[in-house]
Amino acid sequence: MEHRKSRGKAEVEPAVLDVRGLREFLGRTVGLSTLYKAIREGKIPHRRLGARILVSRRQLLAWLESEEPAHGE
Repeated sequence: MEHRKSRGKAEVEPAVLDVRGLREFLGRTVGLSTLYKAIREGKIPHRRLGARILVSRRQLLAWLESEEPAHGE
């Protein structure tokens, strides 16, 4: 997984999240099964690499901040 280092302490912020990382990013307020369903339905922007589901932190933030509903809403 790609990581970005901040200039201060050795804090690492991932640029790409897997589904478990996505759940952590959301404060564990959404269950894994709910996230997998939303991904499967195209509601959360993502890419697949083999069997892995990858979510761009940048695209996720843009999607969360947008006023447009995701597909299927």
